[in-house]
Amino acid sequence: MKVCYKPGVRHACEGLSKTFGEPMCAHLDGPPVETFVVQAFFEAIAPAQLDALDNVISQQNQEHSRLEHYHQQQIQRAQYDVDLARRRYEQVDPDNRLVAAALEQQWETQLQALQTAQEAAHRFTQKTVVNQIPSQIRQQFSDLNQHLPQIWSSEQLTSEQRKQLLRSLIARVILKRIAPDQVHVKIVWASGHFSEGVVTPPIWCQADATQYDAILKLTERLWRQGQTDLQIAQALNQAGFRTARNLQFKASSVMKIRRQQQWPSQVSQHKGAEKMDGMWTVQGLATHLGVPIFWIYNRIQNGFLSSDDVVRRPAGFYLIVDDAALITRLRQAVKPSRSTPQSNS
Repeated sequence: MKVCYKPGVRHACEGLSKTFGEPMCAHLDGPPVETFVVQAFFEAIAPAQLDALDNVISQQNQEHSRLEHYHQQQIQRAQYDVDLARRRYEQVDPDNRLVAAALEQQWETQLQALQTAQEAAHRFTQKTVVNQIPSQIRQQFSDLNQHLPQIWSSEQLTSEQRKQLLRSLIARVILKRIAPDQVHVKIVWASGHFSEGVVTPPIWCQADATQYDAILKLTERLWRQGQTDLQIAQALNQAGFRTARNLQFKASSVMKIRRQQQWPSQVSQHKGAEKMDGMWTVQGLATHLGVPIFWIYNRIQNGFLSSDDVVRRPAGFYLIVDDAALITRLRQAVKPSRSTPQSNS
């Protein structure tokens, strides 16, 4: 994949573009991947990790030496078999054509085996031998381990210097999109070992998010409880959910989800409604009693309507219990208040 830097850092597959002149087929947002790789690099240069890397490289080199010796032995054995087959062929009586032909075939077979062994040895020698970390570089890594994270984030290192540091231990990085908002990252180290992890790059559509169903479920449950968009957003953030762009939820984010699901806000449901969830709205009860709405608010504020009679929803509006005895008590309170407007009873 190609690294593109404008308008933002991203990894783009240019296979179709180079081969067929088609647009680039895949884009991965760069910062989440780079953050994961850099953090893995910081952990790798810790002294304990460098010791482990030295041990791994030492074991690999020992195995390389063993295999190199093995290939040399295979060549020596094949050469011995060739020489033996050649001598037998040369010693046969030319008049004995059947035996001569069989020995000649054996000689050719041994020559082919020798060539195969030589080619295998040649391919083996082409493999890269990983050298031990030079003591000077090792000491530099040990010193850097204490301060590199701060230096890295302070922009004291150029992009090229960062690349050189990463390439000193990393052979390659393999990316695989396993979901619209998840990318599997595999870091192959110089030792041949690898580290793996999953990062979450930003995407454009919330519905493509891996946890979208869980987000919808929590949003609907809180919405049905009467919570506001801001309260729902705070709950989503506390639960560890993120938006499609990998940001924290805001009230506007929740409002967008509600509108897509056709879940009206509690305020819009309350506006103009006589009742909600089997309880009176202030407007509905005022109309039912034939009084202004402030008359109801006064009874809430002066305690005439107790906390058992009134529910305040998170959106800030009140609902009054639909109870026959309560309505009768309110009707009785309406009569004296009409005759004495100043009275709060």
